[in-house]
Amino acid sequence: MMIQVLVAMIAYLLLKLTQLGMQECVSLQKIARLLSLNLTSRRTIYELLCRDLDRHKGGKKASPQLELEIGVF
Repeated sequence: MMIQVLVAMIAYLLLKLTQLGMQECVSLQKIARLLSLNLTSRRTIYELLCRDLDRHKGGKKASPQLELEIGVF
């Protein structure tokens, strides 16, 4: 039980250090989600966060619904 608490504290501290090291304001929850989804990818945390921030800043705005494009033949 004590090991779980220590691991949770270490994980929180690492996430907080990552958040403080970023120039952009990114929430701890967003960092944790991004890392858990890309746990096995061979990218740095900085690459993951910057790519995600660039995608949301410009270009097409993310839609909460899926879009289906049907072409007429």
